[in-house]
Parts: sequence; C-alpha cells; structure tokens
Amino acid sequence: ARLLEYSSNIQKVDNNNKEHDIDKLRNFIQFISVVETTLETLTNLYMTGHPSVSKFLFPEKQFLCTDGNYDELKENNTILTNLFDNWQKKLLAMYEIHIDLTYFTGDQFWLIENYIYNLSSVSHPGHHLLRFIDIDPKLIQKPDKKYDIPEDRLENLGILLSNLRPDITDQIENFKYEKILLVETTNEGILRAILSLFRKINIQPHIHHLFYCTTRTNSIEIRGFIYRCFYSQSFHQLIRPELLSQSIQSQFVSLLRSLMKEKPDQNFRIGIITTTNMRNQQLINGLRSMRIVDILRDQDLLNKTDFQKLIQDMNKNCTLVTSRITGLGKSAIIRQAIEKSNKKYVKFPIYDDFDIDTLAERLRSNYSQLQIGAIHVDIGTTADSQQLNEILYCLLLFRNFRFGHVAVSIPAETIVYIELDASPDSTLNKLPLFQYITPSIVVEKVDWTTLNISNKEIQAVANYLKAIDSKAIIKQDVNPSIFQNLDVTTCVRLIQGPFLPKKDVDYITWTQLSIFIAVFYRLFTGFSQCGYFLVESIPDTQLQLRMDLVQTLLQSTNQFTSLSVEAVRKQQRSATSGEPITFSDAIVRWDTIQPFTLVFTSSDEPLFVYKKPTDVPQALVKYFEFYYQALGQNKIMRNTIFLDYTTLSHGQLFLKLASLSRKYFNKSICPQCFGQYDFKQQKCDKCESKNILIRPKSFDHKDIEQFQLDIAKKLEAEYVITPDNFIKMLLIYMRIQSGIPVLIMGETRCGKTSLIQFLSQKVLDEDLEIFLQTYTSQEKRLWIFFDEFNTTPNIGLLKEIMCERTLLGEPLPDKMVFLGACNPRRQKTVKILQNDNVHVGLRKNRYEMQKLLWAGTDQRLLYTVVPIPETMLEYIWDYGYLDESTELAYIRTMLNVCKHLSSVSVLFDLVVNLLVQSQNHFRQIEDASSVSLRDIARFCRLYNWFLDSLIQRYFKQTFQQQSEVVIRRASLIALMLCYYFRLRSVELQDVYTQKMQSIIATKYSQVANIPNYLTAYIFQTEQKRLIHDRMEVPPSTARNRALRDNIFVLLACIVNRIPLFLCSKPGSSKSSAVQILISNLKGKKSKDPYFQVLPELVAVSFQGSQNCTSESIIKVFERASKYAEVRNDSEILPVIVFDEIGLAELSPHNPLKVLHAEFEVDNSKFGLVGVSNWRLDASKMNRALYLSTPDPDVKDLQLTGFTIARSMQQQTDGQVVQLDKFIIDSLSQAYHDLYEHLKETQPKYENYFGLRDYYSLIKGIARDTMNLKDK
Repeated sequence: ARLLEYSSNIQKVDNNNKEHDIDKLRNFIQFISVVETTLETLTNLYMTGHPSVSKFLFPEKQFLCTDGNYDELKENNTILTNLFDNWQKKLLAMYEIHIDLTYFTGDQFWLIENYIYNLSSVSHPGHHLLRFIDIDPKLIQKPDKKYDIPEDRLENLGILLSNLRPDITDQIENFKYEKILLVETTNEGILRAILSLFRKINIQPHIHHLFYCTTRTNSIEIRGFIYRCFYSQSFHQLIRPELLSQSIQSQFVSLLRSLMKEKPDQNFRIGIITTTNMRNQQLINGLRSMRIVDILRDQDLLNKTDFQKLIQDMNKNCTLVTSRITGLGKSAIIRQAIEKSNKKYVKFPIYDDFDIDTLAERLRSNYSQLQIGAIHVDIGTTADSQQLNEILYCLLLFRNFRFGHVAVSIPAETIVYIELDASPDSTLNKLPLFQYITPSIVVEKVDWTTLNISNKEIQAVANYLKAIDSKAIIKQDVNPSIFQNLDVTTCVRLIQGPFLPKKDVDYITWTQLSIFIAVFYRLFTGFSQCGYFLVESIPDTQLQLRMDLVQTLLQSTNQFTSLSVEAVRKQQRSATSGEPITFSDAIVRWDTIQPFTLVFTSSDEPLFVYKKPTDVPQALVKYFEFYYQALGQNKIMRNTIFLDYTTLSHGQLFLKLASLSRKYFNKSICPQCFGQYDFKQQKCDKCESKNILIRPKSFDHKDIEQFQLDIAKKLEAEYVITPDNFIKMLLIYMRIQSGIPVLIMGETRCGKTSLIQFLSQKVLDEDLEIFLQTYTSQEKRLWIFFDEFNTTPNIGLLKEIMCERTLLGEPLPDKMVFLGACNPRRQKTVKILQNDNVHVGLRKNRYEMQKLLWAGTDQRLLYTVVPIPETMLEYIWDYGYLDESTELAYIRTMLNVCKHLSSVSVLFDLVVNLLVQSQNHFRQIEDASSVSLRDIARFCRLYNWFLDSLIQRYFKQTFQQQSEVVIRRASLIALMLCYYFRLRSVELQDVYTQKMQSIIATKYSQVANIPNYLTAYIFQTEQKRLIHDRMEVPPSTARNRALRDNIFVLLACIVNRIPLFLCSKPGSSKSSAVQILISNLKGKKSKDPYFQVLPELVAVSFQGSQNCTSESIIKVFERASKYAEVRNDSEILPVIVFDEIGLAELSPHNPLKVLHAEFEVDNSKFGLVGVSNWRLDASKMNRALYLSTPDPDVKDLQLTGFTIARSMQQQTDGQVVQLDKFIIDSLSQAYHDLYEHLKETQPKYENYFGLRDYYSLIKGIARDTMNLKDK
C-alpha cells in the first residue's frame, strides 16, 4: 500500500478519483498501524506482568471497520496505550525500591502472589521462584490484606518480598574499582570465570546473581537485570551477552548510560562473561566507550587447584557413578544404596534433545519426594552437552537453576547420584564439571555377589539348573513345589556353568544375564508343564532323553540370544569412526544361522524352531519316536512332528501359527479386519460396514482346521507366510513370552514391519500401536511398535521405555510389549556415493546451504540414523537381508496374486527369472539396499493394472485366444516401470535391457531377432497408445523422450497409488508432465473414453524446504483427505505433489520419517509424487518407484528444438519463414558441447546454462522468424 501511495507512475485518470484512491490507501495503512500497535501493546502488557491482559482478550471483542471508520478500535488502542504507559511507570518506580521484582516477568508476579496468599504445595511454581532468589518459603506468614488494583498489588508484592528478604551480608564495600569486570573465556571456562568473579569481589556465590543470556532473552528481562545491578548494591553477572540481539545490546548500553547520567553517584558492580571475541560485540564496545570496564586476564582467575577445591567444597551430597562399559549394574548399585539409606528412590533421566523448561518442570514436580528421598540422575547422550554442563553445576553447586522461564530447586539435604552413560562414543566424562569431580564409584565388571536372589525367575532357573547338575531332572519332574531357596554362591555357580562359555569375561553384562534368565525361565517352566516331557510319559529306559533335551536347549538358545550383538556393535562403531568394514562383515546373514529352540503355545504344546529337519537334535527325534511308540502311533504320525518347513504351504504354516493363541479355535472372526469376538457375537464393532462374523461350524478338530485354512486363504492376499518368516515369527513370539523387548535390525524391506503387524494382529489379536499411547486396562496385551526407532534424536527415551520399562522414571504396566525395527548404521558403498551425485539431477555439492545443513550429520551413512545406545544393542536381532534362495521363494509366492500369470507356466517361470535377475543386477551396480521385496509388490500391482487396462482397451473379445500375448506384454511393461527407469544414464539402461532381452530369448527365441524389443516394441508402443493417441498436450509443448517417460510413469504410479520420486534437472518436463496428466484425467468429464473410467485427479501441492516439520507434512495429507471426503468414492483421487522433497530430507526436524507409513503400497490412499534434484536415503527410495531422467543427448535436444519451433509456427495463420533444420541441429550440438566442456573444465558451473536456457533460445529464434513474415 505504501509503495502504491508513493508511486511515481502517473496514469491518465481523473484527479478527484486519484486523490480518493490515495486517501483510501492512507486510511488502510493507518488501520493496519492501529492493529499492529494494539497487538504490540497487549504483548508488552503481558511481558511486563500486568494482571488484566486477559480482560482484553476474553471474552473476544469484535471491532468493525465500516467505510474507513474504526473509531472503536482506535479508542481501545488508546486505552491500552495509556494503561501500558502508567503500568510501566509504576513498574520502574517499584524496581528502584523493591529489587526482588526485577527477577520476574509475565505472570511470575502473580504466581508468587498466589503462593504467598494460599501457601500451596512445594511443587507450586511460586515456591521455586522464591527459592531461586534465596527466600525461604517456610518463613512466609499468610498476609491479612489483599489488594485489587494492579498497581497496588504490585507494590504490595514488592513489600512482602522485601520483608521476607534476609539482611544482605554480601554488600560490596569497595567501589573504587571499575564498575564492570569483563572476562573473555570459552564455554568450558564459564564456571571458572563465575567463581573467580565472586572470589574477586569477596562474596558468596548465589544463583540469582547469575543471568544467562539466550537467543530468546527479551528487552524486559534485560531491563530488569540493569535495574537490579544499578540499585541492589550487590554484584551480578551477565553471561554470554553475545547471544542477545543487536537491538537489545543497544538498549542495554543506552539504558545503563541514562541511569548513570541521572544518578552519577550511584555505585554498582557488574560482571560480564563472554565466550566470543569482545571486540566484535556491540554491548561490550559500548560499555568500553564509557570507560567503566576492567578486563580480567587468565592469570587473574582461580588457578586449577583453588578452582577444584572450591567446587568440592560447594558440591555436597553428590555421588558420581561410572563404569567401564554399559550393563555393569550402575543403576542397581544406586537403587540399592538409596534403599539402604531408607530414602525414597527418585529416578530422573536426562538424555537426547531435551527442553530446558520441560526439564525444570519435571524436576519441580518431584520436589515433595526429594524432601524425603534421593535422586538418581541418569544421564545419557545429549544433543547439547554445554547446556547439560550448566544445568548440572547449577543443580549441584547452587541446588537450583533457571535458564528459561521456569525456576526449580532441590533441597540442600537431598542426596544426588549421577550415573553417566558408558557407550564408546559417549563424551559425558569430558564435561567440564566432571573434570573436577572425582567419581565416587567406578564399576569395572559384574559383581556376581550382588546377584538378586530374591528374584523368582533367578531362583527358578537356578533350581532347574541344580536339577540338571545333579541329574535329578532325569527321573523327577521339576516344578515350584520342590524349589529350594538357594543362596547367592549356589545360584552364581549354577548359572555361570551354562552362561559363561564362549563369552569374553571382560564384557559380561547384567543385560546379557537378564536375557539368559528370561529365556530359560520361560523354556524351563514350559518344559515342566508340557505333557510330552513329563516323566510319566517316557519309558524308564529312555528317561535320559529328558537330560539330553534340556542340555540341547541350553546350548542352542544361549548361542542364539546373543548372536547378532557383536556384529551390530562392530558395524555401528565402524560407521562412527569411519574405519572401513566389508559389507559381509557388517551384516549378519540370516541364512548363516541355524537356530534351534522351541516355543510353547497357549495350551503348552511345543512348537519347534528350526530351518531344516537336520538341525533338530537326534536326542529329540528319538524322544518323540519313543513317545509315539508308547501311544501306539504309526511311523507316519511320528514323522509329522519334525516336518520340513520348506515343503509346507501358506495354509499349513498358518495352522501351526494359529496354535499360538486361542483366536481361531473358539472365537468369532471379522473377515475384513480379522478382529476376534465372543463366539456368539454376530457383527463386527470395529469395521464401518459392520461385517457379519464367521466362526467354525463346530468345535470338532476337522471343522476348526478347515476354518483356519479358510482364514489363511483370506489372509494370503495381504501377507504370504513362507518358511523364512514363519521361523522369524516363532522366534519373536519366544522373546515376547520371555518378556524381552524385540528389536529387529535389517536392510530396508527385509520384512520387519509387516511381519510384526501380521503376527500381532492377524495371529495373536494383540493391540498394536505404532507409537506409545495412553494404556487402558484390558485383559489382552498391548504391543507397542516403534518403527524406524533409530531415526529420532530422542532415542534415549525409547531406550528407557523398551529396555528399562520406565517412562521419564515412572514404571510402565507389565502388559505392555515393546517391539522396534530399525535400519543398520552403515556407510554407503562407493557405488552409491558415486550414484548420489553423478548423472542424476543436480550435484548435491552445488548447494552451499546443503553443506551447512549436513554439518551435523554424516553424509557417508546409507540411512539417516543415529547411533543405537549400547544397552539396546544387547537386544538387537539382525535380519540382515534375504539370501537369494529365500528371496526366490518370496517372489514365487508373491506372484500368485498376479491374475492369470500362473496359468502360463513357461511365462510364470520367465517372470520369476526376470525379477530375480533384475534384483541381482541392481545389487551389483548399486547396493543390497537398492532393491527389496517392495519392488516385487509394485510389480504385482502394476502387472494387474496393465493386464486389466490392455484387456479393456484392446482385448475384451479376444483375450482367451491371445491371453499369453497380453500377459507377457503386461509383465514386461511392469518390469520396465519397476527397474528400467531408475537407471541414471542411457548406457546403463541399454545394458539392463540387453540382459533382460537375452533372458526372454531363452523362452521366446523370436525376441532375439527384434532389435530394442523391450524399449521400442513393448514400451514405446504402449507409450504411443496411452499418450500420443489419447492425451491432449498444450500447444508448443515438445513431446520429447523426457516428457513421454514422465507422463507414462506418472500415470501408472498415480492411478495405482504407488509413490513416485522424479529426479532430474530443471527443464526436464517434470511439472509439465504432472499438469498434462491432471488436465487429461478428469474422471467422467475426460474427453477420451478410456480416461473416463479412471479417477479424476486433484493436485495437492507442497513446497519442501530445509525448515519442513513433520506437522506441516501431516497437514498436507489431511488436506488430501478432505478432498477425498467430499466425494467418498473411487471417482476422485488426490495427488500430493511434493516439490523439492530432497530439501525436506535435510531438515534437522527429520520430517520425512512420517512419510514411511504413507509410502507403503498397502497403506497408500493417494497419489504421491516427490520431486527432487538428488536421491534420498535408502529407506525412502526403497518405498517408492524411482524415475531418474538422464541428461538429454544431442538427438533429444534436436527433437525438442524442432518440435518447439514447428508447434509455434503452426499457430500462425498463413505462410511463415520456416526455421531450417540445420540451424536447430547446429544449436543443439553447440549447447551439448558447451555443457560437456563446462562439466569437464568447470564442474562447479556445469549447470550454469540449463535446459530452459536452450528452450528459450529456440523459442526466441522461432518468434523472430515469425516476425519476419509479418514484416
């Protein structure tokens, strides 16, 4: 409006109208000014503590502006301005008389007033604000009189605080020195500088004499500090003034200068501690110009000895506990010490990216417990070690702190135990404070004498081991009725026997022992309750088999529970240190382990876990031979107990899994959500459609088995059980039974998430929550699944929840089961590093901004993950990745959902071979993480859609006769979409297509004689049919290769709700392709008959940036949902176009992790197109189809230039001067040569002349030739 008002452009309009318009603009400017002033005044009133601000906000007031008249708003603004001016005068007058008021802003005045008049709990904010300024709340006597007028309330509060203030003994006696003492130091040296200044002035250190500046410090707080320093006659320190904004620094100097001018005889002393060069700071330079600054050098500060002695004198009732490695029992030692001293145990964890005010509020809420207890401060890896150091020294030395707006204190008599994380990459022991506090307890190894023998599980396992050791288990059933209360020495001896072998004694931890105890407690109790293993079930001559079996379990299970840990730990440390490690060493291959154990079903029946029948111990085979022989069973029945799982079908494997619970035996089941209900219930309560429930015909064994097979067939459409995931599910169930957290690591899409979801919801009917929510008391367990748990910087909180079963120190319910899945922390291979930056879109290092954003992360990592705490590593089970034979089995099983494909056995085997070879091809040229079973799932979806599309468009009447031709075409198109387009160059695309064509020729020999069979004969033909023959393209749009490819892939992915990443340089027709597709797919309003049967596309755009948050991305999906809700049917399909998704990946908020669930093909409700100039990390790339547009060659440039020129000239009526093809060819060659020259000689500027520059050049020349015709 101001620009328009002062514009020098003079238009030929009536002067009266012109003046009228200018008056309207001026009036609008004044209106906005009044609104801004009103908002600013309200903010200032709140910040300065006026108690009546809420009266102006609630209830809401409405002000009308009619024909430029807004007098009521002006009047309200005048009232507020006068109110603020009067309040500010009163406040500054009170600052001079009652110094304690200068410590507070906002509603803190009235929090203190509320506490004084009501004497609330010790957790009240007012209680801690008083303690912060060294006023003892116990001395408060409730006042008789209370005031109503704000100014009177403020003055009364000042009087009350002054009366509560003890006599000040720290008055500064000597004012001959300079008024300001300045220290320049480092962050590590701040505490030394603080204590040195107090010592120099010869006063006792007090926390309220310290003012820590932050980037959020406002002018009101600084003004209070200056008044406090000027009028208090005591010494105060300003720490890190360099964090203040320039305007506040200027106000600081200006206010102090005016106060000194007003009262030149006033004495004051201020200490300033800065951590940056003082010459570059406006505040310090301003003060030095006043000649009141005395600079202290390092030799003027406390020496190391005096500094350490002073800290130790101030640090009372604090015990520091450290250990050589994690898991040695620091927490247990602290708890035992607290309980021994008859104090209440209070746990207070600090880790990760903590918020200072939230931390203070948590600690404040525990104050009542701290009066009678001791606090265990459990410190993990934190994002801000400097802030942590300051919190700790304030808490330990001063017993309170306030860095933000929340003050907190702990009683001086409270004993503090500090536990430091002992992970290899932990830097906690390097915190400045801990350089001067000697650890009171250092744990070097597991102290077996402290074994908790009162634990029932330890006693049970020890009694079983005693029975094994004495061989009593051979002839006697072991159960709790015969247990003895064993002493520590006996328990240790019995447990160490099977536990210690093959372990490094220097790295034995209590965590390992707890896993061992948990597993064997469940196995031994299940063994004693299982009818197969009772003494009475075995002939006397074969009782030795009981001993052989438990010995086998001891050996195999002990090996399996710790199999992955060392390899994962080695891999993680290698990623941190940068030391090279081969891929085979970094990953524990699932195919290399041969687990054998057993799990017990809900009816205590055993399910044996093995990969091959030869893995089963012979002792167990003989055991069951005798068992069935005693029952008179024939040999065939005996052989069914140890089946070869690789020969079993999906249904047969499901029958075994169904035995883990009673869900599919005597319950009614919803055929859609598969929830279980009482046998007599008729309808599902969860599904909107209220489905009719299904149930077994009777409780006869055959009817139940048939019912379970019917369920298995329904489930097969969404998840196929294979021998591989069957065994994994049993092993997960074993850990759940044992009460051990299930933490699965593996390459992206090795089946982690889907396996857990299927087991919990479809097999066991447990509630699965992706994130921890409020727990409701129900009979069934609540499975809480943390997917991608190592992508969050708050992994310390997850460690506490899953491993310690507490949340911020509070215990969690026993019925909660914790599971997690994560990707490995390993470095990118050389091939991926090359592929990241070369030939795909723009080079990453083109962006200086990106370099800065990546400064805090490691670009070498394949996945954007953080280190996993050492305690969690003990529970990690590494899936690694699928071996070729297992993957082949998965592929063959998954292809069963492809319609009609299995009807042509030759073609089915060919497609399987093409997919396997495609997977292997990309692993060879990129990495094992670049392909997964998600590619197979996408293939199946695309195949089915193209098959239906081809039949509908061309083969409705002749499909039966030409079925093999149609199926083969649909298969090859889907194959090309999944693999061909992700290749970054024409050369790599040619290599791939030649390899695939040679495989096809083994089954269809005629293909060998067709050049470019896949690209020209199959793919380009289909492109022409769908794009050229059916779509309308805007005039002057060149239908070049990039545009055709973009449109074709977009169409296939969007309609099938498959997420797509487009990666190419600007000018590669990405946006044009999206617009053309959306303009053609209008549902029933489309011009082409075939497009009328497809859904109408609605674009939902989102611009990615480095400031993206998870919340902003979630809102985009909410917008898309609203579009879909308008017409709740399949006729409309929202398409989310996420531009610059690569920038969003660089955001420190890690917002893209919320997309992982949306990216899953089964969950995707919308079309999703991500546009980026570079590849994202492996976990995201794997969840979407990837289109990498290679740089155009000379032929592409010539075609595009010719098409642009021709389309422009066709728009002109009559004859025009045709642009010679020679000119276009020459310009295309010149542009290509220039690009190649810059790439070789000046890589930094290789994209200086982009494709759009070339397009503009052609358009300009074509336009000039058209102008020649006009002339």
